[in-house]
Amino acid sequence: MKRMFLLGVALVAVLSLCQFAAFADTAVIVDDGTDAWAYTQDGAGTGTASEGQPNVYLGSDGFIEIEADGHVSVDGDSVSIDGAGGSIFIGNVSGGGVQISGGPLNATGGATISGGATISGGATVNGLLAANNDAEIDGYLWVGDGAYINEYLTVDGDADVYGDLWVGEDVEIEGNLWVGDGAHVNEYLDVDGSLWVTEDAWIDGNTNFGYNPETDSAYATIDDNGNIWTSGSARIEGGASISGGINNNNGGITNAGRISGVFDGIADMDAVNVRQLRGLETKLSAGIASISALASIPPPIDGKTYAVGAGVGHYNGETAVAVGVRAILPDSGVSVSAGMGFSSKSCPAANAGVSFSF
Repeated sequence: MKRMFLLGVALVAVLSLCQFAAFADTAVIVDDGTDAWAYTQDGAGTGTASEGQPNVYLGSDGFIEIEADGHVSVDGDSVSIDGAGGSIFIGNVSGGGVQISGGPLNATGGATISGGATISGGATVNGLLAANNDAEIDGYLWVGDGAYINEYLTVDGDADVYGDLWVGEDVEIEGNLWVGDGAHVNEYLDVDGSLWVTEDAWIDGNTNFGYNPETDSAYATIDDNGNIWTSGSARIEGGASISGGINNNNGGITNAGRISGVFDGIADMDAVNVRQLRGLETKLSAGIASISALASIPPPIDGKTYAVGAGVGHYNGETAVAVGVRAILPDSGVSVSAGMGFSSKSCPAANAGVSFSF
């Protein structure tokens, strides 16, 4: 309780010093619980301090140093700044941007960073996250509204954005990326885990999914021309339409694999499946059996003119029967024959013939 009180006193001191140059008679009172100091432009009142560069001690655990040129350094367990419903602005940020190395960034409203941001402990922003330069987050990223990054976005963990994601340059996510609305990336998108975008996604550069340590490359890539490259398998649960051709330089679409779930071909240019090929084989075998049965009908014996006969044929597991007639007309030197073969797996087969002997 005492520490929270002292932190509040320190915040009052910081806010009061911001008005120090404008009001000559304004004093900053600092109380550590034992002694009190009063600072004005003319110097210090009670206690000991350096004129123009006062030090504010918070007991024995915390220390705040406010220099004359406006620099503020804090050394303590924690620092809490409450805007009381207003905005908190950090200006004149150096080229390195905002760096948080001790823990995560938690913003219950929005976070607008005019420079870059480097956060080593993760970031949770319930509102809008906007950065005019690079954003590097060593942990997770959770944004309740949208995220607009003018330069690069790098997240070492998972990234969840419950709104639009707009990034002016490259995006690198070492974990999973989830976007509640649309995503627009001006350069390439590199995601080591899964990617989930509930609305449209516009990627002007390459999109890389997963990291394959064996090849030191992505498992799947969609380039800026719309080509898809994958070292694994592709599964499409809905429909797939291909307006161009399929190019394969390795001798097969799946390289000694198989395509499953192919419906029966109907049109002239449709593909067929194994079931259709087996049905065709059965019909052909039954037809060959019918021809064999027709050929087995013997001619009339010597001295006879006519013969009526039957025959049986078998081929590749299919059986057929045939009936036919034979006639030999010795006076005219003519012989004729006709017959029909039958099988339950094919259409009837018929034959007829005539010969002249001289």
